[in-house]
Amino acid sequence: MTPPSTALWSIVIPTIWRSSYTLELLQKLNNEALVGEIILIDNAPDEGSPDLSGIHKIIHYFLQILQMIYQII
Repeated sequence: MTPPSTALWSIVIPTIWRSSYTLELLQKLNNEALVGEIILIDNAPDEGSPDLSGIHKIIHYFLQILQMIYQII
């Protein structure tokens, strides 16, 4: 079955910013027409995340926020 032409992908990327390619990958995904959103799970927010303000498709979650959500459930 072929997805409709209006279907967009949601991309989930867990990261600890060890790869120098991560930011480049995010920029490429941001420019991809088939990507609707990028969900970024930052597992190392204390180590300094790069400036992501130019990547408008990112939904940026920190690990601590996710841990708090799971503690509530």
